[in-house]
Amino acid sequence: MKTRLTLRTLAFAGLALFHPPTARADVRLPAIFSDHAVLLSDAPVPVWGWADSGEKVEVNFAGQTKSATPDANGKWMLKLDALKAETKPQELTVQGKNTVTVKDVLVGEVWLGSGQSNMAMTVNRAKDFEKEQAASNLPLVRMFTEISGASDKPEEMGKGVWLVCAPETVGVFSATLFFCGREIHRALGVPVGMINSSVGGTPIESWIAPEAQQASAELKGFFEATKQAEAKINLEGAKAKFEEDLAKWEEDAKQARADKTPLPRKPSDPVALRARKGNIGGLFNGKIAPLIPYAIRGALWYQGEANTTDAKAPFYQHQLALLVTDWRRRWGSEFPFAWVQLPNFARPGDGW
Repeated sequence: MKTRLTLRTLAFAGLALFHPPTARADVRLPAIFSDHAVLLSDAPVPVWGWADSGEKVEVNFAGQTKSATPDANGKWMLKLDALKAETKPQELTVQGKNTVTVKDVLVGEVWLGSGQSNMAMTVNRAKDFEKEQAASNLPLVRMFTEISGASDKPEEMGKGVWLVCAPETVGVFSATLFFCGREIHRALGVPVGMINSSVGGTPIESWIAPEAQQASAELKGFFEATKQAEAKINLEGAKAKFEEDLAKWEEDAKQARADKTPLPRKPSDPVALRARKGNIGGLFNGKIAPLIPYAIRGALWYQGEANTTDAKAPFYQHQLALLVTDWRRRWGSEFPFAWVQLPNFARPGDGW
């Protein structure tokens, strides 16, 4: 039986293939260094991972051989010299006490996309999906989807897999990143790797390192307002109401199935929703930190709607600028940073 590819099955694949660093001596790589990866051209390319402290680690790729020695925590890092764009698949090998081989690696453009639902929305929900799907046999276009969740501390090991663009895979690609990556590929004729790290309905404060926000004088008022808002939240009460609403929904859904009418909208769990949004810095810790410093050409940002309330909107001008400067600082590159906003969109009560 053919299994339909979804982000859920992608998540299971990521969990099966990649595990957090352990005390084992084996050389290990971050999830993003995996089969079908695209490495950046025309710039030094950091490669890193974990092994025994003091163990010599050797990396071979495209005729280059580089070595590194893990630190006291077992982490090692090196940089490959600038690579030329290459459409022919190559292998990246990393050798210590064991050997890890990453297959079908291309060299070309690499872009990171992040934000909320407009970045997360998949191609199978976009206009003319069947038409786009039929024309999506593009083996030089690939996408890595970061599927890890929020965290209260910066994580080193993320979760995800690279997928090669094809009719059977394109449906789960971020639509914004796919159309952008396809355009880059058509214009330059080189391989393109797009990295999708986004979560629907999330505010920008989840995507910026907490210490960077706390050090910002412009965000002092934001933290004060957030503290006051947090004090008013009654999670226990919200959870109890959710359980009542869920019980009622189950009865209504049962009746709707019997009547063969559309199901009512299922209530959202406020505790789970709160955890998914990551609070201040949570999504940066869980979904951006594991990607740093993977070499990228630039970043694409599609977010803002979750920050349009009257209480949050005044701070967005500072938060967006901080996100750009802090990400660039952490990557060590003044890479291009593009963003999309919806200036003519208006809905009563949103504060736009």
